[in-house]
Formats: sequence, structure tokens, C-alpha cells
Amino acid sequence: MSNILLLGPGKSRARIDGKPEFGIVPDEVLTVLDYDKVVLAEWQNSAECVSCDLRYGHLWPLSNGSFDAVHAYEVLNLLPGDEYVFFRLWRDMWRVLKPNGRVYATTPHWQSRWIHAYPGQQRVYTPELLAYLDHGKHLTAKSDFPDLWPLPYNFVTVEAWDVCAHPEAPPQGFQFVLEKK
Repeated sequence: MSNILLLGPGKSRARIDGKPEFGIVPDEVLTVLDYDKVVLAEWQNSAECVSCDLRYGHLWPLSNGSFDAVHAYEVLNLLPGDEYVFFRLWRDMWRVLKPNGRVYATTPHWQSRWIHAYPGQQRVYTPELLAYLDHGKHLTAKSDFPDLWPLPYNFVTVEAWDVCAHPEAPPQGFQFVLEKK
């Protein structure tokens, strides 16, 4: 049975239970990591609830290589911070994942009105942003962070796709799966 970490679950597990491509996450294998005690109270059936302020790049109080997967739904785009906080967040995800562990994430689409209309938005996720986490992708912009590059971790993008309500509608969401290498 898998051991799964859920970051910042928000108010709903609809993304987990409603998306077969991400699978079903049973409570007994779920660890919740979030800074909001109110949200944690809603997840009392999970195996463990750990509080850590994800907003400022604090080291997560979790063991190395202890999770098969990390699920992050509509939370990564809300985390503030500069490039150091961004890279520390992904460093911790890599650290707590087992070899070949995966990150399953959703964010608002970069063309969605909600990515610009919601006052809590901090970062827009795109395939180009994910390239910063993959040593195999060649980006000249990586040289903009000489003190951070090369990173001590490496993710490979398994899948990344736009989510539309129906074929004629503009994209509303962006989903991606990364794998620890």
C-alpha cells in the first residue's frame, strides 16, 4: 500500500476522489501537510496531520524518502515567495519522495481569469516553469540562478495537460505529474 502526502488540501478532496487518472487516496495512507489548523481539523481520519508553514520555505518535519506520492491541488499557485522559496519547496518534495515517487498537482490555467482575479494567487505554473525542475530540459534562463543551479534534485515531467470544462471552452486548469529521478 502506498504512503501519500497531501499538501494544503483546501476544503475538498474532490480532486483526489474525482480524478481517476490521479487515483483514489484512502485515509489510512494519507499524511496531510498544511499550515491551516482549520483545514487540518477536517482531515482527522487521515493517518497523520503535520503542521508546517509552506509559505516561507521552512524545512518540512518529515523523513527522507517516506512517501510514494505527493498530491497538491490548487495550493502551489497560492504559495508566496521568491525563487529561493520556490526551489526549497521542490527540494523538500524531492527529499520526502521515495525513488521514482511522483507529484500529482493541479493549478489554475495561466489563461484562466481566476489566475489573475483571485487575490491570493502568487505563482503561475506552466510547462516552462516545470522545466526549471528537470535537469534534462535546456533553458538558458537557468543561468539566472547561478547560486541555485544545478539543483541537488531532478524531476522529470511525466504528463502536463490543460483542463477544459468542454472542448469549446478556454482552459480552466493545468494538471501535471512529475517523477523523482
